[in-house]
Amino acid sequence: MSLVICDTANAGRTSLEWIPTEILEIIASNVPSLDTLWNLLRASPRCWRIFTLRYAHITESVLSGSNSITPLLVRELIRAVALVRAQNFPFPSLDILRWDFMTAIARNTNRDEYARCGDTTGITFGPNSLPDSRDVITSVVATAYHISVLAQSVLASCIKRLKRSNLNCLPPDPDPDPEPRPPYLSGVIEAMGQPTYLEEMRAVRALWIIQLTGEVKAMVKSRPDVVRWTEDEVSRLSQKNPATILPYAAYHHVAVEVRTMMYYLPACYKNDTVFRLPQAPAPSECNRWATMPSDSQSYDEWCLGNESYGGDLLSYGNSTVSDRLPRLGFAFWEFARMYRLGLARGLPGLTLTTHYRHLVLQGICENTYLTVKTQSGDCSRAIF
Repeated sequence: MSLVICDTANAGRTSLEWIPTEILEIIASNVPSLDTLWNLLRASPRCWRIFTLRYAHITESVLSGSNSITPLLVRELIRAVALVRAQNFPFPSLDILRWDFMTAIARNTNRDEYARCGDTTGITFGPNSLPDSRDVITSVVATAYHISVLAQSVLASCIKRLKRSNLNCLPPDPDPDPEPRPPYLSGVIEAMGQPTYLEEMRAVRALWIIQLTGEVKAMVKSRPDVVRWTEDEVSRLSQKNPATILPYAAYHHVAVEVRTMMYYLPACYKNDTVFRLPQAPAPSECNRWATMPSDSQSYDEWCLGNESYGGDLLSYGNSTVSDRLPRLGFAFWEFARMYRLGLARGLPGLTLTTHYRHLVLQGICENTYLTVKTQSGDCSRAIF
């Protein structure tokens, strides 16, 4: 008989602190997003120690790995923010920032003819372009968490306001000959339910654009010797905000998303050298959640390159009406949510003409009844 001596002192314990270092690094490198990585680092001192040694590899693995749920263009925004913070300024001129980089970030897949200006080839920040600075990388991971919770808080606030409105959630229209649901209606999306992955990523993208614009402005002001822009470029930048820095009318949908975020989050500066977004509200059941992308990453990327249905509705209104709607979050909402709210094909025989869109927006803003012509006659319904 042979005896095996076992250490039972730690039997039954389940903790990250007892996992071997090599396995813990693999776990940290395969989480789906940077905000998840930040939660892991805060939860495990050993993960934090590993990260301080392998920060570049772990962060790039989370951004570009097979488990990443961060959209491709958001990854480039994150890398650009990291380069600016490291004072490795990646934009030789304001035009390159606007026409090359921002054009690629805000591109609309339905308007490819506007994708480039002249013979420019664009500027991108792919894998392995992160700066080799532990402090910078750590701060960017923390910012990613901050932006994630801010985006969720803003969307939760918009949904809370929708709940206080009299927008009636419509049941699905009866279909005598049902067909397979298209991707944009897959799954059950309640009108007042949790935001979808696409809705959240639109908000996240807008916040990263605000963050990058603020970082660039702070760097231009505090370190002109590093930036080396002309006085004319500095002057033109000072006249731009995160929404107007986006070029072309073709990218109006992203500008509307950014403008909606700016309405909630006034720019905050500290000593005119460091850009800071406002502090996020305390976590609660209604402003924190987990979202997952669809099975097709290419489909999600295509959707993010196009205007949301709510943003499309908003873009048809005049500026006076549009400026009164940001607190409802229309810029982010998908077709399924707008449909359940009664703002998309909600009336029998109704064609969503430009005239109808104007009536919808006027009805919401002016607290009136909306009357439209349908195939079955006049139909009135309360919007607010």
